[in-house]
Amino acid sequence: MTTIAVLGAGKIGEALLVGLLAGGRSPAELMFTERHPERATHLEQLYGVRAVRVAVAAREADVLVVAVKPQDIDPLLVELAEVIVASVTLPLVVSLCAGLPTALYERWLPEGVAVVRVMPNTPMLVGEAMSAISPGSHATEADLVLAEELLGSVGKVLRVPESQQDAVTALSGSGPAYFFYLVEAMIDAGILLGLPRPVVTELITQSAV
Repeated sequence: MTTIAVLGAGKIGEALLVGLLAGGRSPAELMFTERHPERATHLEQLYGVRAVRVAVAAREADVLVVAVKPQDIDPLLVELAEVIVASVTLPLVVSLCAGLPTALYERWLPEGVAVVRVMPNTPMLVGEAMSAISPGSHATEADLVLAEELLGSVGKVLRVPESQQDAVTALSGSGPAYFFYLVEAMIDAGILLGLPRPVVTELITQSAV
C-alpha cells in the first residue's frame, strides 16, 4: 500500500483528495496537513481522511504532495528536511506549487530525494485538470508513472521537460482564466441584446461546457 500525504488542504489539495478517493484509494492510504484546525476537522469528518502534522506526514508517507502556496514553501521544506534526513527510505515529492523548480526542493531536501514538478490547473476542482509533469534529477520512470497515476485521478496528464514548464503555466495553467473572461464577456453581450441575466448565463455556461 502506497501512503500519500497531501501537504496543504486548500482547494487544490482537497480536490486531489477527492479524486484519489473517487479513484479507489481508501482513506487509510491518505493523510493531509492543514494549518487551520477548523478546516482540518471539517475535512476529516467529510472524507474520513486523517489530518496530521507535517512531521508525521514526512515520517509516514511514501509520497508527499506539496500543495501549499509558493510563498509558504521555505519553512515547509525546512521541516520536511529535518524528518526525511533520518528516514530509512526516501519519499517521492510531488510539487503542485506553480513556478517552483525541482532544483529548489533538491537544494533543501536530503540528497537523493526524487521530485516531480507538476503544473495543474483549476479544472482539477471538477476532476478535469490538465497537468504537466517534469522529473527532477533523481526521479525515475517509476516515480513518473506513480505521479501520473495520482494526477490521473483528477484529469489528464502529460510529460514535458522542465524547461517548458513556464510555457505550460502561461497556457494551460493560466488558460482557464481567459475562458472565464470570454464567458463573462458573452454574458454581458447577451444582456445588452435584451436577454435576462439568468437566461443568458445558462445559455453561455452550458455552451462553454
